[in-house]
Order: sequence, then C-alpha cells, then structure tokens
Amino acid sequence: VFIPDGKHNAKIAEMDEVKEFINDSFKHCKFIAADGTATDVLKQTDAKPNVDKGVLTNEKNLAAEFIKKLGTHRFWEREKLV
Repeated sequence: VFIPDGKHNAKIAEMDEVKEFINDSFKHCKFIAADGTATDVLKQTDAKPNVDKGVLTNEKNLAAEFIKKLGTHRFWEREKLV
C-alpha cells in the first residue's frame, strides 16, 4: 500500500473503508508507505508511522525504497506481533 502526499489526506483519514483496508494490509504483513501528509492517514490505523520497518515514512527516496521492499513480498517479522 502506497499512500501519496496530497491535500485531501485529512478527509481520506476519516474514511472507514480506508482504515479497514490499511489495517487488513498491516495484519497481512504487507509493506505500507506514506509520503508527506499521508502519515496522518496512518495515525488512524494500526500501521502507525515508525511502528516497524515494514511501515515506511519520511524516507529520502520513499518510492524507490518501497519498490525495493516489495521484492520481499511481505514484512514477515510483523507476523509475531499481530
């Protein structure tokens, strides 16, 4: 899941469907990235910024780091925690 920076992220953060999708992705050990104001969206979910190395925020080259992480498919270390 990649959430880009954008002016409507505050509204998106309030949507139950968005929260449910991100929480499901988190529970299934998927990588999640949030750029800029998208971290506000994560604050409403289980995938809080800096919760683990599978949730990427504020990376210098966020998109490139996210794509690299996708090569490992999932962040299995999270499985013990959820």
